[in-house]
Amino acid sequence: SATFEVHVRLLGADRYGIENLANLATIPPRGAQIFVGLIPWERGSGGPCRVLASW
Repeated sequence: SATFEVHVRLLGADRYGIENLANLATIPPRGAQIFVGLIPWERGSGGPCRVLASW
């Protein structure tokens, strides 16, 4: 999309979206905890993060 409407709506609602994760099939459907380490940014539309799963 040229307007990135989903991104604009998520960020406008003080939410973030996580994309391009790998190996999600190895995480059990119940009992897992997900930890997302975000790098703080100002006035940006996105950035890197580290996502860990524990079960």
